[in-house]
Amino acid sequence: QSVSSDDERLQLLQMKDSRGGTVLHYAAHYSTEIAQVILESVNEEMCYTLLSMEDHDKMTPIHTACLQRNSEVLEMMMRLVTVEMRYKLLQLPDLLGYTPLHWSAWLGHTQCIRVIADSVSSQQLIHLLKITDSERRTPLQLAAERYHQATVELLQDFQTKALIDVALQQTEQSGK
Repeated sequence: QSVSSDDERLQLLQMKDSRGGTVLHYAAHYSTEIAQVILESVNEEMCYTLLSMEDHDKMTPIHTACLQRNSEVLEMMMRLVTVEMRYKLLQLPDLLGYTPLHWSAWLGHTQCIRVIADSVSSQQLIHLLKITDSERRTPLQLAAERYHQATVELLQDFQTKALIDVALQQTEQSGK
């Protein structure tokens, strides 16, 4: 496969409609199978580029997957890039300041939250839980505002576990 064909494929996949959506935005919304075909046809760097593309609302395909409660496509997106790339992508805010974790908490979608938590390190998860939206609300606050009790409990459990993991790591490192 030549470099020019990779460039041409990436250009085609990066084309946006009038709302700024790419084919991957639509695939994240409507079709896990199409998202899989797209993402598995490109290398990791191209995958990151496609996953970081924003529409007019600054939503990435990852935001779209969370908004559509599509944990299967979200998991695939996370699997196809490095942990560092995942962390960068999961920090990206949309126009409301919502990260993918904010949308998952707002909607009470615990499976997307689990995918996000499993995709990053404990230290990174702590940071993702502290990110605030344009109204200075964390994902936990959004879940509480929407009365999603199971989501609130899950986010608190993940935060507690992540804090313990980080403390244990620091204790192990100071003991060396």
